[in-house]
Amino acid sequence: MNAGRTLFSQLVDFLPRDDFYQCVQRYHGHYKIKTFSCFDQYLCMAFAQLTGRESLRDIEVCLKTFGQKLYHAGFRSKQISRNTLANANHIRPWQIYADFAQTLIAKATDLYVDTDLGFDLDNTIYALDSTTIDLCLSIFPWANFRKTKAAVKMHTLLNLKGSIPEFIYISEGSVHDVNILDDLPILSGVDEALKQLEQTLVDVCEAFDPGAYQVACQATSELERPHLQQVTEHVWLSTFSNAKTGFILSESGKAMALDYGYNWDGIRMQTYPYPERRRALLHGLDELQKRFGIDRIDMVLVSHFHDDHVSGIPVLQRLFGTECWATENFADLLEHPEAHCFPCNWPRPIEVHRRIAMDETVQWEEYNFHFASMTGHTRFASLLGFEADGKRFAHTGDQVFFRQEDEPDFSNSRQQHNHVYRNGALLDGLAQSSQWLLDWKPEIVLTGHASATRTDEHYFRVVEEGAQEYERLHKLVMPLGEDETHFNVDSWGGWIWPYRVHLSEPQQTTVTVTVRNPLPRQAKLNVKIVGPADWQGSEAVIDALPRAEASCQLSITPTGYCRSQPFVVELSVDGQPFGQVAEALMIVGPNQL
Repeated sequence: MNAGRTLFSQLVDFLPRDDFYQCVQRYHGHYKIKTFSCFDQYLCMAFAQLTGRESLRDIEVCLKTFGQKLYHAGFRSKQISRNTLANANHIRPWQIYADFAQTLIAKATDLYVDTDLGFDLDNTIYALDSTTIDLCLSIFPWANFRKTKAAVKMHTLLNLKGSIPEFIYISEGSVHDVNILDDLPILSGVDEALKQLEQTLVDVCEAFDPGAYQVACQATSELERPHLQQVTEHVWLSTFSNAKTGFILSESGKAMALDYGYNWDGIRMQTYPYPERRRALLHGLDELQKRFGIDRIDMVLVSHFHDDHVSGIPVLQRLFGTECWATENFADLLEHPEAHCFPCNWPRPIEVHRRIAMDETVQWEEYNFHFASMTGHTRFASLLGFEADGKRFAHTGDQVFFRQEDEPDFSNSRQQHNHVYRNGALLDGLAQSSQWLLDWKPEIVLTGHASATRTDEHYFRVVEEGAQEYERLHKLVMPLGEDETHFNVDSWGGWIWPYRVHLSEPQQTTVTVTVRNPLPRQAKLNVKIVGPADWQGSEAVIDALPRAEASCQLSITPTGYCRSQPFVVELSVDGQPFGQVAEALMIVGPNQL
């Protein structure tokens, strides 16, 4: 037993002193130094790390407990104050300790190179881990983490043979590990390994199904696919989003996204029906950073509420405080997804910072945006028009597509219908959109799931013919004549807002009921809200114009606790009953009931 020396001193003996002093000489670390050497400074910080000290005062108090035995712990200084240590940390070159760390890592790697991890693998295995370091928000306001906390995060790539750190990256506390992957150093042999992986995938697919060769080639070609596709100098498209995300760049270095949904490579259709398994992954940001130095999305302008177009917005808002602008006809659907029941709905609330009227022109940076109703794909959508780089643009969401995906020949093409009935598609929806396009005359059209389309004289004719075909076909298969009784193409008789009602105790509650007049003339609509036999519901009579929608406030009183109990709206028009035309769900009691 070495009774005269501390355990810390014995550990220090393993440090290669000659290598350390070479690092000191390289950066002139001992220039004008009298007593407190660079090695003593290193020992102080090493001691603090090993013993879990949390401040300079903590280090000072702990070292003072050694008293006259400080020398036996390996230090040459007789006493160490926090002021001395703080001054040394401030003025001495940090490169000394960075270079020495690399020396220690190299030596440790050689020592652990033959370590058996229990895997039948010859190659080195790495793990990426991170540590959040809390900071004072008033002193470090740049270290974004939470509203009331500041922090930085230390992302560390560990060699599992010895748990040796081989790469360290310091970021703001809010940065996720997945965003550091592109900054990891490329290790030797990666290109050869990827080529071998590509060939192996091809061999596996060929052995299983000769026709699967194209699938393997498509999967491996993703490695070289550019993340952004240029439309004009300031307009780009993301190539990794399921719903095509457009980016508009301003002269001041900001970026606007037109929709922002799934990174399609991050999800697969078999998980799509389960909201808790969906992944709204980031896309486009890495390429914006590399090309233009843009590291955030400042604003998202939304074309419609479907999940593949909006699911990434909460991630942007959480990371960058991104603003979301949407037209007033579907802003409530984004902020209150629990209050309605429409297909393709993103189930998490999205904050809308600005609600835009259809007849309103709004400005973002140097760009002006115009809007129009778009009800052929879904009632809850809007056409977008703007000018950039001397070109007139239109964004048609998911409404205007063509049978020929790549550079369609509009002189011999046909519009592809893409309506969703339960989303409120209307008979004249395509006609309204085609008229707006004829009036706006865009030179470039951005769509929800295709590359940018450059229009010509045939484009607008094809769009107009598509609208006419849409109406003609639906009138053939449905009673949609001018003199007939109907609830339009979507067949909605009405709806209740909110769709899900939650009460802690049985009590009267009020909902908004909207119903349609299915007649080609003005009529009286008798609206009644109905629940289980012992529930009390109110009713009202509304005057409505031909084919018009009318709303009123109705109340219903549950008599006991329940979970997802349906209640409905019954509609009669000029005495003609149309039955139950709308449904909503009631929960009375705690959520877990």
